[in-house]
Amino acid sequence: FMIVVHELGHATTCNLFGGSILDIEAERTGGKVQCYFGKSVEAYKLVIFYLAGMLAELIVALIFLAIPYTSHIGGYLTFMIGWSWFFGSYAKDFEIIPFLLIFPVRFSVFVLSAVVYIISIFIAFKSWENL
Repeated sequence: FMIVVHELGHATTCNLFGGSILDIEAERTGGKVQCYFGKSVEAYKLVIFYLAGMLAELIVALIFLAIPYTSHIGGYLTFMIGWSWFFGSYAKDFEIIPFLLIFPVRFSVFVLSAVVYIISIFIAFKSWENL
């Protein structure tokens, strides 16, 4: 599910910036979106295109976090984003912004995502206790 959300984030951004989608692939282990922006494209559009997949995942995670009885799902999705960032799954998306791949940044995101996950579990248990 999240791989499709991730790739749809890239595809939506491609369309928003006037690009043409050449190919979309989504498999169990990952996917890719080939987008053609033309001969010249502004750098900020490329940065947003590369980050769009992770941002789409984060939006879905935040939606689950906002719903009391599903907050643990949002926490888990947030943790998986941090895990993927820390262990390099997003390296291809971030190749245009090398700063995001340095260890302290990756580690900070991973720790923050773990904290969000733990807090979301407590919130979910409290929500279910109140039923």
